[in-house]
Amino acid sequence: MYKRQAYIRTILKEAIATALEEAIIKGDGKGKPIGLMKKLTGAVDGVYQDKTALSVTDFSVKSMGTLIAKLAKNEKGQNRAVSKLTLICNANDYYTLVAPAVRVQNMSGAYIDNFAFPMEVIMSEAVPTGKAVMAMLDNYFVGVGFPKEGVIEFSDEYKFLEDQRTYKIKTYGVGRAIDENSALVPVSYTHLRAHETRHDLVCRLLLEKKKNKIKKKKK
Repeated sequence: MYKRQAYIRTILKEAIATALEEAIIKGDGKGKPIGLMKKLTGAVDGVYQDKTALSVTDFSVKSMGTLIAKLAKNEKGQNRAVSKLTLICNANDYYTLVAPAVRVQNMSGAYIDNFAFPMEVIMSEAVPTGKAVMAMLDNYFVGVGFPKEGVIEFSDEYKFLEDQRTYKIKTYGVGRAIDENSALVPVSYTHLRAHETRHDLVCRLLLEKKKNKIKKKKK
């Protein structure tokens, strides 16, 4: 009996943790937090709309610098420090798009994520395929009324005749970024390319030049 109750409580706690994660990522503000992927203005019937996605085709210094520069100013255009950057994407996109573009082998033989700027990666299934969130998570406020793992209640009355016990878990929370520029929604495409050394760049240009010559001969 006690083992069964412990199992049920574990499942319910995991469920509410998943729901809270999804709300922080893409909650629409109607009875839930305003997620990182949502605009903070222009709500329609209490529902906040998605932010405009920004195209990302590589993780070069220039491309990443351009994105991060948007985070370096608040809504009023005032400069601010950028720290503790986080890239949030789903696991499939990380292993098929992000990792091949940034994962390199260091001198000791270990593989590491080599971003142009310090950045932590968090994998979340709440992020849609083909999209990611770049954010300063310290600029996102979330408040939970109950313990973050929720409050579990049960009743033997609801289905007493069937000799069944009903469990319920609940929590109350609010959340939103401090401003629009605390999080960006970049789009990752399948042609995302890794950092290129001079050698890589020369090889790629020679290969493309060769392909163009072949195409001209066929014409």
